[in-house]
Amino acid sequence: MSGLTAPLTQQHLAHAFSLRLALAMQAKGWRAIPSVLMRHFNRMHTGEPVTIYTTRSWLQGEFLPRPQRLISLAQCVGVAPATVLGSVTVPSVV
Repeated sequence: MSGLTAPLTQQHLAHAFSLRLALAMQAKGWRAIPSVLMRHFNRMHTGEPVTIYTTRSWLQGEFLPRPQRLISLAQCVGVAPATVLGSVTVPSVV
C-alpha cells in the first residue's frame, strides 16, 4: 500500500511541534529546557503567565499551546507561528 499515510493525530502534531520549538530555542542560543522557556515566555506574554509544567509539556510534546499563547511563543523564539506548527492546521488544543 504505497502512498497511504496514517492521519496525523494531536499527539503526532504535539511531538513535531516540540522538536521545532526546541530547534527555535537553540537557534536563539538558549538551552531547550522548561525553565529557560518559561522565563523568556513570561517576560513577553501579556496574558496569564505559564508554569514550568506548561513549558515542560510543550517541550516534551505532550500538549500544544492555546492559540494566543502560540502566537506569543512564536514571537518569543523569533519565528512565525506556522514555523513551529509546521504549517499544519491544528485541531482543538488544550
